[in-house]
Amino acid sequence: MPKIRLFIVILLMACFHVGLYASEWDSSEVAVFPVFTGDMQHDEILKTCEFMAGEAFNVSKRFYPLPHNRTEEALRKSDGKDRMELYRKAGAAAGAELLCVLDLSVENGLFRLTVSLEPLDGLYSDVRYENKIYARIPADIAAKCAREIALRLSSLKLKCRVTDKAEGIVKLSAGQWHGLAPGHYRTSAGYVEILTVERFSSSADGAAADQGDIIEIEIYPDTEKYVKQLNREIDENTARFYGTDAALNKRRGSARESIIGTCVINQGASFCLPGYGSFLSVQYMGIEKGEPDMYGIFATGAITALHLSLPSMMNSFDINFFPWIMDAEKDKRDQRLQYFLWGTLPLTFSVSFYNQLAYQYHRKSLLPPLFEDHDATAAAVAVFIPGGGMFYKGRRLEGWCFYLSEMSIAGYSVYQWDKTSGKAAAGGLLFLKAAEVALSYVVSPSYRVYRTEVGSAGNYPDFTVGINPGIDGSEEITLSASIPF
Repeated sequence: MPKIRLFIVILLMACFHVGLYASEWDSSEVAVFPVFTGDMQHDEILKTCEFMAGEAFNVSKRFYPLPHNRTEEALRKSDGKDRMELYRKAGAAAGAELLCVLDLSVENGLFRLTVSLEPLDGLYSDVRYENKIYARIPADIAAKCAREIALRLSSLKLKCRVTDKAEGIVKLSAGQWHGLAPGHYRTSAGYVEILTVERFSSSADGAAADQGDIIEIEIYPDTEKYVKQLNREIDENTARFYGTDAALNKRRGSARESIIGTCVINQGASFCLPGYGSFLSVQYMGIEKGEPDMYGIFATGAITALHLSLPSMMNSFDINFFPWIMDAEKDKRDQRLQYFLWGTLPLTFSVSFYNQLAYQYHRKSLLPPLFEDHDATAAAVAVFIPGGGMFYKGRRLEGWCFYLSEMSIAGYSVYQWDKTSGKAAAGGLLFLKAAEVALSYVVSPSYRVYRTEVGSAGNYPDFTVGINPGIDGSEEITLSASIPF
């Protein structure tokens, strides 16, 4: 009997607490309605989307998500001519100021989620929004749903009502939960001072407003960290789903196998068959039944021939072919250039290998190993391989441009090292290499499957690069790069 009495007391106290909470709450609410179909997989994905949408609204601190059972109860008691009218009436019956409808379907093998935000109160007419997002991975479609909502709400100022006014002090329907703290704020009712702050309400002095008026306060939702966290989750999900790490980790690990593939397997095959050896080596990286990039093979073969014969061509083939043999017609700068070109053949073979890998990843809808940290990995590769970071991110044209530019400048610097221009070229090479490493870190990967999963390219920095002739038809070459902002 005492246990029953104790239970009743606890229950009454909980109800009293909820009553206090409800009386304190006077803020904007959102009703989230997933469009369920009865299909188990479809509805489970939508439930996750509903949860993530509620989390995004919570983080944004603009609309408080109504409990699922409350919206379901309102939905059961409502009717309408069509689905949207049904949801509008249910949202209004539940007391929401904003309606969020999540509609999931499948299109061309991808999940398509339509996120619709519709105001039920004219005060929030600027929140109206609809967008379609795509992904193949269920976890990504839910995370992208939350990201869309957080990004949409991140530009909204805080709107609240004046619920009471006495002796110049107004009470506002926004408080600590919305991001307010004691201090001075610019508002649509003038420059006001927030005096005291409770969880969902606050008092302010200096507001030129009366009870029932709407005030817009110039503070914005702090969603940056949350959006970064979602982007990170999407990247990790995508790398695990499309990545090639699983096959490599069964051996000696992705990092070690990548190094072995680049420095041992590919080098040996390429010395035997320049260009084509790089294609044969991609199988070691877990890519079965690949198709060679013939343009890359021909380009590598031609560049390999230049590595071996360029100094001889520059001297009408009068000098000895081998760098270590000096003759009367060969001067020191010719020999330096020969040593440089022969010694950097492994770099060309590595570039050929990364070009073939990028080609395979594009065609087979795969992603490179270690892609969960693709920015850091691309920057590390760029340090050692000219254009390697760009190839790693699937940007083959940019990779070839960086490789040709750096090798040309380096060759010129070696050849003219005895002159000021040679040393100046070396300084320019260091600057170009630093730029390549930085850009390899910041640019977005160009793989179609990755861009589909993470969303629109506008969410990530993009990059273009080109090589053009110098001004007035001179023999100089200029490298141009641009990042939109």
